[in-house]
Amino acid sequence: MTEQEIMSLLQEMKARSLSGGLSSSDRRFIEQYYERITFRPFARTSCGRCYNDAFIEMYTTLKKHGLRPMSKFRLCNGVVLQSARFKEIVTNANMTDQIALLWLKDNPHRIGLFSRYPENWKELIEQDEPQPQSSEETPENETEAALQTENQPKRVKKQRKHINP
Repeated sequence: MTEQEIMSLLQEMKARSLSGGLSSSDRRFIEQYYERITFRPFARTSCGRCYNDAFIEMYTTLKKHGLRPMSKFRLCNGVVLQSARFKEIVTNANMTDQIALLWLKDNPHRIGLFSRYPENWKELIEQDEPQPQSSEETPENETEAALQTENQPKRVKKQRKHINP
């Protein structure tokens, strides 16, 4: 099912959700596509509000991010990847194959943090993948680099003057 087809079905459900409730076919649709859109498993509760909440989350996520490709990698429950070496914190919500491969290439023992991964993950990390960017932006030319290094100590000295009068 394409992104436009899913969005049109969600638009139809929007009116039913606001008027009185979702039909059984709407609930089946939510159960089938919730994880595909939000990258989280659908958790049913004893009340019927969980379907309305899931609908709202699906609708806003799809509108905001579009239909993103599903990653072949899945972190274990509760695992959050964070390191000074990489820019962003990684959860299942923002996990992509490329990000998972970068983390595994950095340390293959991290495979224990994943609950789902392809069988050929070792071959995938051996392939040339782009290196993660450092948290500092690299200057595009030497002049810009020189300006950054010249300005840096001056800013530090000015801050020290204000801290220690």
